[in-house]
Amino acid sequence: KLHTPHAISMHCVQNLSVRRLSLAPTASSLLSAPKVQHQKAAQRVEGGMSRLQGPLLLISDIDDTIMGPQEADADSAAFKTIWNESCSLLEARHKPVLAYNSGRVLSQVYEIYREKRGLMPVADMLICGCGTRIFNRISDTDEYAEDHDWTQHISKDWDLTFVLEVLEAAKARFGSDKVYHGEPQEQHEHKQTIRVTAPLLREVHQFLETSLGSSVLLVIGGIDPYVRSIDVLPARAGKGHAAEYVRQKLKFQQEYTVVAGDSGNDEGMLLKPDASWHAIVVSNAVPDLMEKVTAHLQRQALGAVNNSGRMILSTKPRSAGVVEGLHQLGYLR
Repeated sequence: KLHTPHAISMHCVQNLSVRRLSLAPTASSLLSAPKVQHQKAAQRVEGGMSRLQGPLLLISDIDDTIMGPQEADADSAAFKTIWNESCSLLEARHKPVLAYNSGRVLSQVYEIYREKRGLMPVADMLICGCGTRIFNRISDTDEYAEDHDWTQHISKDWDLTFVLEVLEAAKARFGSDKVYHGEPQEQHEHKQTIRVTAPLLREVHQFLETSLGSSVLLVIGGIDPYVRSIDVLPARAGKGHAAEYVRQKLKFQQEYTVVAGDSGNDEGMLLKPDASWHAIVVSNAVPDLMEKVTAHLQRQALGAVNNSGRMILSTKPRSAGVVEGLHQLGYLR
């Protein structure tokens, strides 16, 4: 079983065409948190003496799930301390494995590593761009290798030229001041992100769905009440599909897999119809997601969904909510 960062890395290095990508300037400078945050975290951990129990694969969103505004930094540091101390104490075969599953592209993940100065554990794997790229950390280095098998897999039936033509048509129809592309760094060959003014969101989504058909996946995201985002992705991409690919690649059973998130683009992994892994929804989750989660729980109670995994609705926000969820699931004792 490939449950350790070293084993995972060796597996990927042996089976992938590897392109190495490094954090800059160094992992040690980016991933060392301010002492005051570590001191607060250490006090919290010593008080509770919580330790993770393996095996565990945690696949978590970053923004407003693991990380948040400055007032959430102490909770983030506490989570990092719990994670890192648990990894140092557990035997290799029981070490927990962490994958971040973010809407951010790789360069933006590096940005939050730098911005937060080490208040988040270093992930063993990165799922970026809403499931359009997957990277594996190479052993204990600051380097990641792209999984080219995944990139090739999601390329089937994806026509970027056609997607761009339809997006231009949407801008012409609804107005380029109301429908427009996001920042250049958000876009790549398999991910096109547009911004849409909130009153037009449903209509624009319907237009894209009708025009693009089943070869794409449309993911609504963003927490701004006035301007939302729509990610246009290959049908095989998305956070849910990418999470399942990672789980199978690392040979984790679903009962030892936990996903965590807070927003609309996390729906694919939190509410994946054919998954029986466990899910944590933090208390700061956006209303749109909470409506769908509530409906899912009602259907689950009636036996109308084929999903045996537990859904934890945390009473705490962000990383404190993730810790709470892991406690309720029995992974933290």
